Amino acid sequence: SYTCPKLLGLPDMLKALPDAPKILSANFDAKKKRRYYYKSLLDVASPITKNPLAVHGAYKAAVDAQAQFKAAQLEGGLIDDIMENKTRRKKGDSEVTIGLVGHPYNIFDSHLSLNFLERLRRKNINVVTAESVAHEDIEKQLSSLPKAIYWSYEKQIVGSAMHWLNSKIVDGIVYLLAFACGPDSMIQVLLEDEASKARQTPLMSVVVDEHSGEAGIVTRLEAFLDMIQYKKMKVST
Repeated sequence: SYTCPKLLGLPDMLKALPDAPKILSANFDAKKKRRYYYKSLLDVASPITKNPLAVHGAYKAAVDAQAQFKAAQLEGGLIDDIMENKTRRKKGDSEVTIGLVGHPYNIFDSHLSLNFLERLRRKNINVVTAESVAHEDIEKQLSSLPKAIYWSYEKQIVGSAMHWLNSKIVDGIVYLLAFACGPDSMIQVLLEDEASKARQTPLMSVVVDEHSGEAGIVTRLEAFLDMIQYKKMKVST
């Protein structure tokens, strides 16, 4: 699968900045043999140390930390809570759970997302993200599609949303997408089509860009949550 060309070119763009700090970057190709992988590790560490034992020790510590981080995500932890060593937030009194999907650099950036995640938290909404869905569950959902998805982030977004739609473990799904992202706009249609088939779980797409207004997003979010809460109240009675 592929990722965003802007992310692939980010190290080179950063190097072009005036007075930029030293950038440590290397090429890692999973298709090559393991010795090429370790050579890349030594290359990226060379400005700091050329001791292969120290590099291997740092690499092992990083792999262990990543495994712990991923385990915390699968338990429902959100990135900022995990980074700040906070315990998982308790479920809100509303008993409404929202699945929030989108590129993580949009969701977890309070400026880009207009503080979308925090707005949900303030309303006592239980929030789960795509990072809490196991890779096996994502692949299982993607296998049912007639055509493969080519982009890594979009695979995670679509697979997670379909998992929630089919398992009904969330009351609603919000897809936060960037206006200028081509893959985002393509899978938006796919997700909305899948949600229309599921029917029981509503999906709302929210497009953000540098011109997005806070008032419009807040109004849409409040209307979406009101609809979900009314539906739950109607079902319970």
